[in-house]
Amino acid sequence: MILNDRRDWKDHVVRIMTTDNFLPRSALVNGQFVGTDIETCKAIFDSARMRYQFVVNPKGPNHLETQQMVGRVLDNGTIDIVVGFSVFESLSFDRMNVYDRIGACLMLPKNLQRNFIYHLTHPFELETWLVIVAVLVLDFFLTRLFPRAFPHNLIIILIFGDSLPEHHQTRWTRLYCFACTVLLFLFTEAYLAKAMLYMTVTRYTPDMRTLAEAIESGIYVKAPIGTKVTIDRDTLPLLWERTIEERNFPYTMDNDEFAYLIDCTYGSLLIRQHVERELRTLGHREAKRRFYLLEEMISWTQRFYTIARHFTFRDHLKLAIVKLFEAGLWDHWKDAFRGRAGDAERTRLWDEDDALSLEDMAAIWLVLAFGWTFSGGVFLVEAMGLI
Repeated sequence: MILNDRRDWKDHVVRIMTTDNFLPRSALVNGQFVGTDIETCKAIFDSARMRYQFVVNPKGPNHLETQQMVGRVLDNGTIDIVVGFSVFESLSFDRMNVYDRIGACLMLPKNLQRNFIYHLTHPFELETWLVIVAVLVLDFFLTRLFPRAFPHNLIIILIFGDSLPEHHQTRWTRLYCFACTVLLFLFTEAYLAKAMLYMTVTRYTPDMRTLAEAIESGIYVKAPIGTKVTIDRDTLPLLWERTIEERNFPYTMDNDEFAYLIDCTYGSLLIRQHVERELRTLGHREAKRRFYLLEEMISWTQRFYTIARHFTFRDHLKLAIVKLFEAGLWDHWKDAFRGRAGDAERTRLWDEDDALSLEDMAAIWLVLAFGWTFSGGVFLVEAMGLI
């Protein structure tokens, strides 16, 4: 009903300029425009029974040239509305704020996977190994210096055991072996506790979720020339100091020592493309998600549509967009298209389970199988009387 009072627009085709790669706002997918901005325009002009046409924005050699080209088509009346991207201010067209925002985000490297195999095969720190070596050296000297108190090789007894019954051993040997057994028990239980810990904790160390955590971590940030100004030096002085601008900076995502300052929408696109490339080249088992976007924005600005002054429907359009927002349709479309755009980003990769699975324990089962096979072979040899 908002748009029914203008009979003279019945034969007018509303020409809407948008971009083709700005999901979830506007994009060209399989030959059709999709996105929240597209759905908004469709809802408004379909309800008004007004014809409309979407046009892809011209692409100049740089951002300024593109802005000027769009400004000229707005001035000469070729285009009525621009959605999906921003245009500089001019006397020939107006800005209309919408219920959305864009901003700069941090693209952070995902924390490295805990190296379970390394830790399980390196159970003790250097100091603990030095204690074990010291015990073995002490065994050697006790056997050499006190042969009557320690008549048997203590190193052999501690490692392989002794065939003599305990009551045939000297008192000093029994006391010393008991002390070493207690020490070995403590080391063994500590190792088993460590192994159980790695079986129950998450496979990955927790990712940073807030801007405060990223700043506290001390990570350095790389950014293209001129983008550092998006960081407020007064409120985020540490982040500003750790941000390094580079000329012709490519977001190659091949260095996990730095975070990257990036437009939030562009960052989501890069992560999605990276995951798809990993899945395509390495397969589901080997693909890894190496970066993620921090949900908290560094800075943001309100999005707006650009309406040509000759388009006298602009006041009605503003009212219609308010009604769409109050009805919840704006948030509904935004969530729906963000979900479609993030399918690849949300893809659960093989190496992202929260705990160790049976397949992760394959090495342990192989060790057990090897031990059983070896012991079974020894049993058969003994049974056949070959030993």
